[in-house]
Amino acid sequence: MDTFTSTNLKKYFSYPFEDKNWQGKLAIAGGLMLACFIIPVLPLLALYGYMMRIIKQVVEGDGQPTLPEWDDWGDLMMSGLKLMGEMFIFALPLLVLWIAGYGAMFFPAMLSGLAAESGDMGSESLWLVVTLLSAGGGYIMFGLVVFLSLLLGFTQSVVMCHVAVTGQFSAAFRFGEWWRILRSNFGEFLLAYVFILGLSVGVSVVYQILMMTIVLCCILPIVLSAASIYLMLFTMPLLGQVYRAALEKME
Repeated sequence: MDTFTSTNLKKYFSYPFEDKNWQGKLAIAGGLMLACFIIPVLPLLALYGYMMRIIKQVVEGDGQPTLPEWDDWGDLMMSGLKLMGEMFIFALPLLVLWIAGYGAMFFPAMLSGLAAESGDMGSESLWLVVTLLSAGGGYIMFGLVVFLSLLLGFTQSVVMCHVAVTGQFSAAFRFGEWWRILRSNFGEFLLAYVFILGLSVGVSVVYQILMMTIVLCCILPIVLSAASIYLMLFTMPLLGQVYRAALEKME
């Protein structure tokens, strides 16, 4: 089954508005997203759980995306916690590398400044070489962070689906399982990731434009919340369909 047909893509964009109760369901999602500006974690857990529910419905149902009901909030929160937890653990090495990059760039310069204040500079050329090497190392680390972030985002396209379908937090770390699924439909997973990445960049551009306009900046949280929800509602069934196609190919 080819996921990336014009009919399928149109369906992923339009299905949120085909539900008879779409206004209420989207209002809840938008309200939770707005609440994230005030209470960062709890609303996001519910949203993550809702998106996991969409993936599971697509994979285990008939493949058609639908808006689930906002019910069983305890299950939503637990599902969201599983997703947030595995994302944090996978991203933790990148955070450490990012902090190390900043340390490599600025710590030698700080030591040089302290030495200059104390009048004990020693060999200025040596300090300069150390500073340049440290700054270069910091930029290399930042480059690694960017590269690994892209790689992590790609692998998350299958990992989050695997966690959603199995309902198990540990499924994220059963690398052999989700790697076989990723490998069986690698091309579509990559295409989906590039497509979603492009949409995310587009939303970021709009965000930057709004920030430059004083009037529009006032409605920035509302616009950003609506765009983020719509992007998530498009992304989840698309990834779910690619994951479903991967399972079919494995069979």
